[in-house]
Amino acid sequence: GNMSKYPLGGASYYAVTAGVNYKPLKWVTVRPNARYDFATSNVFMNSQGQMLDYQFTFSTDMVVVF
Repeated sequence: GNMSKYPLGGASYYAVTAGVNYKPLKWVTVRPNARYDFATSNVFMNSQGQMLDYQFTFSTDMVVVF
């Protein structure tokens, strides 16, 4: 059946993101953020190859106005 084509079946995904705006200069905005994703099945792979039902992501971007 379809389970062999899609072995994970279905999953529900959820996420929470938090971030801040930091303006070290009038024309520069640095925006770091942290994100937590979670699911109802083990769908995220970590760096050791383990499947988990959650993952953390940290990122930063920068806006320069000119």
